[in-house]
Amino acid sequence: MRFHICVEATFDSGLPIGFEAHLDAVMGILADTADDPAISLDEFARVVLVELDVEGADMQAAMNRGLSTLRAAIHGADGETAGWEQLFTEFRANPVKADGHLLFL
Repeated sequence: MRFHICVEATFDSGLPIGFEAHLDAVMGILADTADDPAISLDEFARVVLVELDVEGADMQAAMNRGLSTLRAAIHGADGETAGWEQLFTEFRANPVKADGHLLFL
């Protein structure tokens, strides 16, 4: 089954210098490795939202695959993910129907 994964992260302090360029590099990798990826950044609120579609037997498997795909992209762009879970302010997965529309739970 296909799921739409959304990961929102909020940074308590200012965003690191060069963070936008890093997000561009992560997006470039996701464009090659994930289905329908998107990244948005709200610099004022220090919030990053990453979205992508993944296949999974169930919601938990899809969430694990989505995080694994995102982690690999961050590492591929020379980023680090130690302690990244502490930045997550929202993490959700919604099934995608056969017609491509989201099925909100």
